[in-house]
Amino acid sequence: SLRAAASESLGVPADRLVFGNGADELMYALARALFRPRGSRSGDGVAAAPASGVHAAIPVAIPVAIVEAPSYASYRAASEAAGFSVIQIPSPLPEPALNAADAEPTAVAVPADRLGDALAASPPGSVLWLGAPNNPTGLMPSGYPESATKLAGRFPDRFLVCDEAFIEFADGADPRGASAQAARLPNLIVIRSM
Repeated sequence: SLRAAASESLGVPADRLVFGNGADELMYALARALFRPRGSRSGDGVAAAPASGVHAAIPVAIPVAIVEAPSYASYRAASEAAGFSVIQIPSPLPEPALNAADAEPTAVAVPADRLGDALAASPPGSVLWLGAPNNPTGLMPSGYPESATKLAGRFPDRFLVCDEAFIEFADGADPRGASAQAARLPNLIVIRSM
């Protein structure tokens, strides 16, 4: 029924689909599921004592959540509620209008290489939240969805969460988004609204 129709429409195997009570519910659940400090079983940032019986605390790498600023507030809120520290990547300043008669300055999306640099600097298990399109700017990520696929392939030990809730309304965006690529990349997660 719903699962089969969504599977056919998105080109994603039915067993790879999860349904929720709106995108925010899925964002919070996903952040909780993804937060796992490396070396820690309890999520407290300290590894379990080794079998030798030594009771020294062993610091572990705490994954971070990377969000574009500005972006949808639930990315940050869900990440912080789950235990992630949040790193914001500021959007470039809008390009000035060519002449005074032009309307608003043109907004610019964060370049994919800056997102890649942030992922490279983050510990394994970190997550990049990517609005496709961004809320509130309405911009699609540069080169999307190929840029997201390349980042997921380059960083298989980190997660990319692509929020495609309003992709059908983004000018020039492929409404299929990154769903087909997410079906083959376990660290590429796509959230859609229906």
